[in-house]
Amino acid sequence: MPARSLACLVLLTLVAGVPAGAEISKDWIRVESGNFVGMGNASESDLRETIAQLEAFRSGIGRLLPGLAAPSGTVTTLILFKSPAAFVEFGPRDEKNRPRQGVGGFFTRTIRGDRFVMGTGRDESTLRTAYHEYVHALVHRRLVDVPSWVDEGVADLYSTFKADPKKGTVTIGIVPPARAQSLRPTFWIPLKDVVAPDAATQLWTKHPEQVPLWYAESWAFVHFLAFSSTGARGPQLATYLNALQANKTPDAAFVEAFGAPYAQIDRELREYLRAPLPAVRLALDPPAVQSAATLAVRRMSVAEAQAAQGCLLSDNGALEAAERHLAAALADDATNVEARACLGGVRVQQRRAAEAVAMLEPLAANAPDSAEVHYRLGLALMDLPRRDDAARAFTRATALNGDLPEAWLGLSLAALADHRDAEASAALEQVLRLDSSVGWLRARASRALALDRADAAAADARRFVTRHGLADDDGVYTAFIGAIAYRRMGQDGSADALLAEAVPAVDPKSWTARVLSFMQGRIDAKAFLDAAHDNGDRTEAHAYIGFAEIQAGRIPEGKTHLQWIKDKGSRNYTEYGLALGELDRLERLARRN
Repeated sequence: MPARSLACLVLLTLVAGVPAGAEISKDWIRVESGNFVGMGNASESDLRETIAQLEAFRSGIGRLLPGLAAPSGTVTTLILFKSPAAFVEFGPRDEKNRPRQGVGGFFTRTIRGDRFVMGTGRDESTLRTAYHEYVHALVHRRLVDVPSWVDEGVADLYSTFKADPKKGTVTIGIVPPARAQSLRPTFWIPLKDVVAPDAATQLWTKHPEQVPLWYAESWAFVHFLAFSSTGARGPQLATYLNALQANKTPDAAFVEAFGAPYAQIDRELREYLRAPLPAVRLALDPPAVQSAATLAVRRMSVAEAQAAQGCLLSDNGALEAAERHLAAALADDATNVEARACLGGVRVQQRRAAEAVAMLEPLAANAPDSAEVHYRLGLALMDLPRRDDAARAFTRATALNGDLPEAWLGLSLAALADHRDAEASAALEQVLRLDSSVGWLRARASRALALDRADAAAADARRFVTRHGLADDDGVYTAFIGAIAYRRMGQDGSADALLAEAVPAVDPKSWTARVLSFMQGRIDAKAFLDAAHDNGDRTEAHAYIGFAEIQAGRIPEGKTHLQWIKDKGSRNYTEYGLALGELDRLERLARRN
């Protein structure tokens, strides 16, 4: 970006692009720049300034670590609401499907592309959170099996990014407020333990009080590599990651990349942290500013505005609210592809697969180049089940857009259901090449159980636990999925071993400990269910009791528990999907017999 004022961005107000005959929204507008599409009911100036900040951020992200630069040609969406209060309904949901409080904005990846969603673009803490999560997404997209300290340290490094519109510069490396206090400890975690492959897991399990310090030291080490020795160490991080990719041991990769053993680099890092930490100011790249210099602005139609809101709500699992907005969109413009595709997706989430297919098949014929439509159609076809048709839909989606990990996961599941294991494995590896987040392994493990592929579910769960660890509920609850799968295969020893690994990671006074006790046979079903305090707990208890009853051959009793979840359970719990998938599996088995 050139060293010119971002405040001088020129706006070209347009009305073109609104469908003929469609009603114009009273308050929603759309702003386009080279790499972003912004929309919302925020003021025109707020949208313009926030997109300018994001364009600057996108330009600056690759200056210190070029391997993290966002792919060229990708367009990211910003949805900006006029106030934090207007944003709340559209934010992430808690375990009771209520909007989470205290969230000002977030970044998310969807089948429709990357999205920043904010209540205001002027709040620094909101931008820090969004930047942090955006960098995580870039790291997972660009790097495979990235160490936790790199993932967290790099995200923190860029979270405090600032653009100076008047000077045409960006500043990188300001100390994050959450890390400032942690960087003044009387005790330091040795650097060797900070960068150890299982560092986070070990600390959560054995020394949870040291976790904030681990995050702070991870940030500090990345800062040291980026800015010490006038930036000469910057390329060493890439060398380190490449050495790990070449299957060198962590110790050998460390010495090769950083040129000294742990103890020496540890001393240099401590010395570096004694002085005021520098932040680097860089001039904006001319091409980036040029791409943002002329922003096309127009009023959106009611259909476009309602579709954007409905799709956002459906992404967050607020299905009833999503349906209201999507219905309003289609009332204004019955041909709106985004609204029809998202409504089909809502039907899939509501387990109304036949209705979803009836809605999406004609849409796929009329919008043959929409990867999103073919992907959603594939999901609906999988639930019918029309597995061959689903595989064709997912294949079409990947052909239209090969960068959609969701579509590749769908293709992997369709192949898995048909016992085309080589194809299923190849598609899964493509998922992880596009996004190395291990959450994809947990997702496939959950779906594999419903496909009667306990072998794949167990392998994916074990792989997740190996890579992610058991430091949090994601790891422990994935171990539960793995244990169910192992028991279904008759491998009780493997199930017991996996559950035993989780014991040190679980607070013995927590609800998770109750679940683990039941899974290990240390409490009975009645005591387990009696200990549930709310509907979320009851959803989990009925799920794991149901699976245990089915495993013991008491199918009717097990189905009763799973049916309770279908009728009364918390829909945004993992166990809700597990229960409905198991009911589908049992129904298929009954028809087959």
